[in-house]
Amino acid sequence: MIWTDEFIAWNLTETGVECLQLPQSTIWTPDIVLLKNTDKDHRYFMESVPVKVCYNGSVSLSSITLFRTYCHIDIENYPEDSQTCLLEFISSTLDESQVDFEPIEAKCKFVGDGIWELVSFTGNRSDYNYSSTLYASSNFSITLHRRGQFQKTFYIFPYYLCSFLMPFMFLIPYDSAGRLDYGITVLLAQIVFQQLIVLSLPPVADKSPKIGQFFLAVIAISVLCLIIDVINERVSETMMKNEKDDRLLQNRLHEQLDKQLALNQQLRQQLDKLETQQQLNLHRQLNQQLALNEPEQQQAELQEQQQAELEEQQQAELQEQQQAELEEQQQAELEEQQLEQVQLLQQPISEPKQLPVWCSTNKSLIFDIGMFVLVFVIIFILLLVLCINK
Repeated sequence: MIWTDEFIAWNLTETGVECLQLPQSTIWTPDIVLLKNTDKDHRYFMESVPVKVCYNGSVSLSSITLFRTYCHIDIENYPEDSQTCLLEFISSTLDESQVDFEPIEAKCKFVGDGIWELVSFTGNRSDYNYSSTLYASSNFSITLHRRGQFQKTFYIFPYYLCSFLMPFMFLIPYDSAGRLDYGITVLLAQIVFQQLIVLSLPPVADKSPKIGQFFLAVIAISVLCLIIDVINERVSETMMKNEKDDRLLQNRLHEQLDKQLALNQQLRQQLDKLETQQQLNLHRQLNQQLALNEPEQQQAELQEQQQAELEEQQQAELQEQQQAELEEQQQAELEEQQLEQVQLLQQPISEPKQLPVWCSTNKSLIFDIGMFVLVFVIIFILLLVLCINK
């Protein structure tokens, strides 16, 4: 730092001394401070370092010091981000009319640490307005660029590969016990990768990195895939259970129908026996009538007996007729019940339900391949958009 103090100038020809060194406490030194200073107890210049005073009043102070300040961080393009930090030096008590700065060529020697590289270092002079008072300000702008090869190799690229693992969950068979476990494992791996990257970033609220938005979108897609798979599996089990119940009901109805058909066959056999018995009775009556054509003496004797037998036969025929009518009525009722059961069997409930394509065990591959392609394409598009925006 160089300034001119006209109160300590002397004649070079009389003294022969061009420059000399004096303690800082013996002359006036400008009270230069750093704005946005984070170390309040830090002394900017070491008091033990002497100042160099020349005959023309020129004073220079050279000292090694450590400044601590804070800068706004922009991590939108992480890990290929660039950060610019502005250092502003002003006088703490003297305004622009008393202390002013003249721009000089800014020189910087940057020692790299393998993570950051220096892009530019510039200096200029500006005015700083504080409480309606202008102060001269000397500004130094430092621009650093992050070397993101380490993050790309060990964090970013592995996460890109991991993000394409979730679609393969839909290619695992439904009857496999590791299908859902595979999806949860991939989701946890994605979250772990995200946390590793978050730990290497400062908590900035105004902007989030584009790579973080991609991570969040991939995690959301993974969670959605797990939800779809759980719902799909649950609906498939429900539909298969309904199909099994319908088949069981159909088998029971068929068993009842077979029993009723066997009962009807037995009733028909009984009716055939009754008809045969009636024919035998008629044949017996004919024989009795033929016997009536014998001599009148026998006819007179048997007339009363035949009359009684005819009355008994009429009563028997009346009972048989009533029994036949009752059997016909029962037969009609059985036929009606049988017709109702046949109609019930012809209803849609009796037919096996066809499962949807996405629920059927044999056809679920179509749904799985469709979901695999859809999720794969979505993740690829997100990755492509991320690369284009960079």
